[in-house]
Amino acid sequence: MVSIMRMTKRLSLGGILSNGMVLVAIAAMPWADLPKVIAENFEDSFVMGPEMATDQFPAASAGDGVIDSNAGEVVGIESNEVAGYEPCEPCEPCDIGNGMWSGQRCDACDPPYGMVNRLIDNKKACWTVRTESLLLWRNAPRSREMSSFIPITGLPSADVLNSQGAAGPRFSIFRTDGCGDAIEATYFRVANWRAQNATSDGGAGLFLSNLGSAAQSFELNGRMTIHPLFQLLGGFRWFQWQENLLVNYQPGPVPPVSDSVYLGTINDLYGYQIGFDSLLLSTNWMRVEAIMKGGAYYNRNRLASTVSTGLGPIQATVGADSAAFVGELGMTGVIPLSRNIDFRVGYLAFWLDGLAQPTNQFRSGQYDPLAPIVVDTTGGTVLQGLTLGLEGRW
Repeated sequence: MVSIMRMTKRLSLGGILSNGMVLVAIAAMPWADLPKVIAENFEDSFVMGPEMATDQFPAASAGDGVIDSNAGEVVGIESNEVAGYEPCEPCEPCDIGNGMWSGQRCDACDPPYGMVNRLIDNKKACWTVRTESLLLWRNAPRSREMSSFIPITGLPSADVLNSQGAAGPRFSIFRTDGCGDAIEATYFRVANWRAQNATSDGGAGLFLSNLGSAAQSFELNGRMTIHPLFQLLGGFRWFQWQENLLVNYQPGPVPPVSDSVYLGTINDLYGYQIGFDSLLLSTNWMRVEAIMKGGAYYNRNRLASTVSTGLGPIQATVGADSAAFVGELGMTGVIPLSRNIDFRVGYLAFWLDGLAQPTNQFRSGQYDPLAPIVVDTTGGTVLQGLTLGLEGRW
């Protein structure tokens, strides 16, 4: 009733509302009949009065608000399209945008602001943590006769030492800014690959060999998004490859004499790597990522040896410098478990070249303990296997 009374102040319905008895009739009328009566009697007689001139109030294009005659404004309308006001322009993201990585690009992403300042100052940055288990296998050493320190032929070469798989953890942390660029730190360690072999010399003698190896790495990379599905990366990496080989020859129970050689090598590789990280496939329930990176490294290697023969034990330690290469290739399937947690499973491979390996230190011919020690750095190996883990973002 209050709304109807307000309308009578503003409207003149063909002169009918000039009589105050109309209000009494409307008040006594059943509410159910009110729409019908209005439609039949006032259809063509609704005329705007002088108080309702269109220049008095701004018009709204959306909503069901109520017009306040005193303030001249629309109340209860959520639309911003009001006469006399320009609508807000939506914010335009950068053309590069974001697809695979969190955040949107902004004006601060453009040069010469710089990657370091973007990572520090950007308020839309997020953190990502990955924890994974690695299960890797290594290939057998290159063919090299291991019996060169004793005058016996027909004993096995190094390529019979096929190692079992080894496992270890990998931890990664990323800080991704609102532009999609990131800084990454990753560490992993895998140990212990173990290979053993026992071969008879055709008589009572026995030739035993035991090879163990381990790997660990730390890298610090910067990542730059150049396309929603593609990131360039580059940074520092340290990679350590360690091997220990013990070879033992027992000619027989009588006399109880054995010859043995222990060789241990450590390769510390320091270098810069470049590569890319890409999104190959994306669906509502899964995505597939691929990564490839590699670089040239300075290899500071060390060789420790202990030889026990009829001349007695002889020990020596020597170091050398050389160039090396490390390449990495990976492909991972990612399944979201929740808004911020993903399950990851994939394939990972490493190619290492320019290493000092124990099996490469054997020379052709009989071992000469008085000869100078020269470190052979022509070794290499391939590691490959599976990754399994979780990723969380906040």
